[in-house]
Parts: sequence; C-alpha cells; structure tokens
Amino acid sequence: MAFQRADELAPNATLILNEFGIDYLEQNRFGRKEETFYNYVGELVEKGVPIDAVGFEFHLSVPTESWETEPTISKIAENFKRYGELGLGVYVTELDVRIKEPVTPEKLQRQAEVYAMVMEAVLMSQYSRSITVWGHTDRYSWINDLGRFPGYSSAGLFDERIEPKPAYYAVSEVMGK
Repeated sequence: MAFQRADELAPNATLILNEFGIDYLEQNRFGRKEETFYNYVGELVEKGVPIDAVGFEFHLSVPTESWETEPTISKIAENFKRYGELGLGVYVTELDVRIKEPVTPEKLQRQAEVYAMVMEAVLMSQYSRSITVWGHTDRYSWINDLGRFPGYSSAGLFDERIEPKPAYYAVSEVMGK
C-alpha cells in the first residue's frame, strides 16, 4: 500500500525498497535472508506493486570469524543481476566496512579490498544506479557513536584525523580504471 500511495503522490519518483543483510549471494550462512528477500521482491513485482529499485545497505565487516562469509565481486554482481532481471534498478544506499578491534594494518588492507570489491561490482553491473558511502570518517562514524557494534570501529574511508585510509585509495583506483 505504501508503494501504491507513493506512486500516486509522486508518479515520477524512483520507489526503492531498502534492506540490509542481503548484499551478496550466500551472505547469511545461518539463514537465507537474501533469498527470502529476493522472493518477497519477486512477489511484489508479480503483483504489480510499483517498485522501481532495490536498495542495499552494505554494512559489512572485515571477516575475522569462521562463521562470517566472504563477499566477492561475482556474488555481489550476480545478486544485482537477478534483481535487474526482475526489471528493477539497484542502489547501494549505504556502504561501510567495520573492523573488529584491534585495528591493524592487515585489517585495514582487507577493508580496502572489501570496499574495492563492492565498488567494482557496482561499476560493472548494468543494473547499478548509485552508490552512497555511509559516513565519511571514523571520527564521526555511526559504528562508534551509537554503540551498535561493540568491539568494532574504523568503518569509513577516512580515519579519525580525516586522513585517507587504504580503503580510500582502493576505491579511487577502481574508479580510475
């Protein structure tokens, strides 16, 4: 009903259904949230609900635990593709990659690789429409401020001094290609 009403009030608006934890195939090892959400979106499209796109909240972490899954460019791109094949655009509405403390140079490098993977998948997908980084500096990060992820920090492209981190340079390199 919300999408129908929004379409009536703003017929030229892009209507996006936004969700977290559905960013790449096989993301959820202990459940299949990304599959459940995809099936739900497919049902909405089949019913003619005026949805134009899906928004992905890429709130990722540098994998350190055995239960954490690894994103890959192909897992992200294939996920985008299946929504595109439903006739929908794809938006990365929020992107951050938190690090489990202590933050080390190795974890910062791994964070850079994860950021670069997402950026590369976005740029290579014909269905991608936009990417938004969620927060720009660790100094004012929602990860630190809200305390939602105790023991994690450093999710942004810039550090506490607002200096570029390896992730910034990795994203810049992908964009420069």
